[in-house]
Amino acid sequence: HKFELIKTKQNITLIDDTDNHQYPALIYGLDYLKKFLGKQGRKILVLGDISTLNPQKKQKELTEKLLDSGVSLIYIPKNCPFKFPFLSSYLYKNLSSLKKLILTELKKDDIILIKGLSHDLVTDLIAELKKTKN
Repeated sequence: HKFELIKTKQNITLIDDTDNHQYPALIYGLDYLKKFLGKQGRKILVLGDISTLNPQKKQKELTEKLLDSGVSLIYIPKNCPFKFPFLSSYLYKNLSSLKKLILTELKKDDIILIKGLSHDLVTDLIAELKKTKN
């Protein structure tokens, strides 16, 4: 999906951008999160495999965009070449562990941007989040 906005029963906003794995789309997604600054809820980034990116060339820009967008929590794969020591972060090894981490951490009014994950792999996670109870 390309920027499908989904609201859950807990007023959680999911931004499903699983269709585009390119770095410019990640930057656009982070810029889009700025629209939610000043609103209730944490800004959360769920990041898929971006191991093809060169961390030396992109680390500074990505760090600035994360800070600028108001992201307060990030889920990243264990093999991620980027480091974000200034953010609360969870490392995950597979979709099952990611799903468990997110479902235990989720709070009312959170805003979650899902980037860089194959849509087929994340469909189950999105279905779970849509069912989240009040």
